[in-house]
Amino acid sequence: MELGVSSINTRAIHLYEKAGFQKEGLLKKYIYLKKEDLFLDDVLMAYLYD
Repeated sequence: MELGVSSINTRAIHLYEKAGFQKEGLLKKYIYLKKEDLFLDDVLMAYLYD
């Protein structure tokens, strides 16, 4: 299972890590917020089944 989350959303990242997800990568300037005219990085996370 995989997901992407904005790098500034530290609370969500912490929650996903507590649920067993691991960080796998980073997409630089992947998310664009039009109202703020701002690019954000996206953290790629995955939960691997054994």
